[in-house]
Amino acid sequence: MTAAVLHRLLIVLLFVGLVLPARGGLALEQAGAVAGLGGDGVSIGILATRPQAQAQWAPLGEELRAHLGQPVRIVALDSESMELAIRRREVDFILTNPANYLRLAGPFHLSAPLCSLVVSEEGVPLNVFGGVIFTRADSPVRQLSDLDGRKIAVSTLNSLGGYQMQAFELMSAGLKLPDTRHLVLTGMPYDRVVEAVLEGKAEVGFVRTGVLEAMVREGRLAPETMRVLHRQNLPHFPYASSTRLYPEWVFVGMPQVDTDLARQVTAALLALPHDGPTARKIGIWGFTIPMDYEPVREMMRTLRVPPFEQASDCTLADVWQRYRMALIAALVLAALNLGLLVVVWRKQRRLMELNATIRAQGREIESQSTMARQLLGALNEGVYGVGPDGRCTFINPAALRLLGYASEAEVLGKDNHALFHRWRADGTFYPEEQCPIHQTLQDGQARQAEDEWFWRKDGTGLPVSLRVSPVGGDDGIRGAVVAFHDITERKRLLETLRHQATHDELTGLVNRRHLFELAEREHARIRRGQASPAAIIMVDVDHFKRINDTYGHLAGDAILRHLGQFLCAKLRTTDIAARYGGEEFILMLPSTDLDAALRLAARLREEAAASTVYSDGQPLHFTLSLGLTALTAQDPSLDVAIARADEALYRAKMGGRNRIEVDPQYGGV
Repeated sequence: MTAAVLHRLLIVLLFVGLVLPARGGLALEQAGAVAGLGGDGVSIGILATRPQAQAQWAPLGEELRAHLGQPVRIVALDSESMELAIRRREVDFILTNPANYLRLAGPFHLSAPLCSLVVSEEGVPLNVFGGVIFTRADSPVRQLSDLDGRKIAVSTLNSLGGYQMQAFELMSAGLKLPDTRHLVLTGMPYDRVVEAVLEGKAEVGFVRTGVLEAMVREGRLAPETMRVLHRQNLPHFPYASSTRLYPEWVFVGMPQVDTDLARQVTAALLALPHDGPTARKIGIWGFTIPMDYEPVREMMRTLRVPPFEQASDCTLADVWQRYRMALIAALVLAALNLGLLVVVWRKQRRLMELNATIRAQGREIESQSTMARQLLGALNEGVYGVGPDGRCTFINPAALRLLGYASEAEVLGKDNHALFHRWRADGTFYPEEQCPIHQTLQDGQARQAEDEWFWRKDGTGLPVSLRVSPVGGDDGIRGAVVAFHDITERKRLLETLRHQATHDELTGLVNRRHLFELAEREHARIRRGQASPAAIIMVDVDHFKRINDTYGHLAGDAILRHLGQFLCAKLRTTDIAARYGGEEFILMLPSTDLDAALRLAARLREEAAASTVYSDGQPLHFTLSLGLTALTAQDPSLDVAIARADEALYRAKMGGRNRIEVDPQYGGV
């Protein structure tokens, strides 16, 4: 057997050696995680400072138990108790603030965020919060620069919304941080900070957003007695804030948790009905897909709070944490390459010295080749090789199965691009020069593509993630090894999560946040003169509370679902129907004049009054009140137009309901 053949076989062995240990290690890690959970069910730690937190979050445990089919234990923990529980592996998941998560993530190898909390403030869903800097209305403190030397009341220095956000805002403004001698530490809850300022123990207070407004609603604070400093202009955010906004609390898994369990718990949380019975009992809106917590990390790094106490912007630990897998792979590959070079050198030397040993070495290599083929055949991932001309040189059983071929003979020797990579997912031609496999054969660079498309023998396609590794030596590129796997399920899950993030679960209509995204795009086209003004209709179900009180919430839900289907059936494909909140809906009709909008509103009102909805065999009737306005180029924002539509709706309801009212300014359409 020649040295070239020997080299090629050893390269195949190298590829198998790289893949199999990684998969074996993953299996052992998953087995250890399952053993670590035992049979005691699932434990979730909630960061809490109030004694009633345990009872507050108990309904979430009941909801998850129904989804998982096993006990779920909710444990309220303070910061120190949570760290101890993680260290002892007494909890499987935690719900905590972003700063606490980032402090614990590195030392305890916590998972990436699984989902983010959405709180409910007076029925308004919020997934962000900020910090507030306030003083008494009669205080001489007017701006951030006046804080120097003042006594400042804060809950704790570890509080993200009660100290760190405000401190970062001061640093961003070029001001120095408060001297600890001037800080009055009150402890939690935040109400103590407000009381300290009111009683004159401090001149300024730091709290998270929503605290002052809550105390005003509860009658414990007169709004005219306080003044917010450095107030930010934050559209769509209902509370006063002195800082930029940061994402709400994060839900993460412990390293010992099985991947399937983490997926099931995450799916159950994302499926929790927004503002549903369980969410209302807890006092939240629900959960959403993970938000970007990088701004919190950068803030903590700038403040040099744990775990970022070191002054260096980039440490070896940072590099290891970010590029750990790549560095390990590079070291393993370098070691294997070095070993390969040593083996080849020794074998070549022995072949030159002893002619008699050639046959023995040949038999050994044949045995290794057989083992390599057996190991390659055991992989679940599709793997095939190509020569410098792009023709297939080998293919494993998993690749044959994924591509729908019965035997190697149907593939070997044929152009891989023409065989199963010639067309894109939409059926358009895929030029070979744009194919990552062809490009690797040209320049010898390894590539990874996350969203490619392969075609099976029967003409059906499948989305794949593929890695292309060049095979070559001093004499140039001799081919490449292609590894791929089917990502159909991953794409389906991503699409499901994307839909859940943009649509209302009960009615299937666009949700409030996505409505603003779509409407802002249309408003931008109107302002640029690319489109005519749009009509906006706000729809409200009359006496909806009476329906819920008389027939129950299931009846109310049945009416809302019916109305969602009813509205979709009456609109054009270019129109937008959204559930704005509760029993309120908003319709946006692009390029629609007054007469057309009024005709549609009248038809909706009449047909809704004539329709019948059945809930548990009980016939239900309802009417609609509608307010109509326009979204024009003169409107500074969508909020302004919606406010006019809401005012028109209010007049319709005050005028006796089951009516249509038009904003007087609508005549400009």
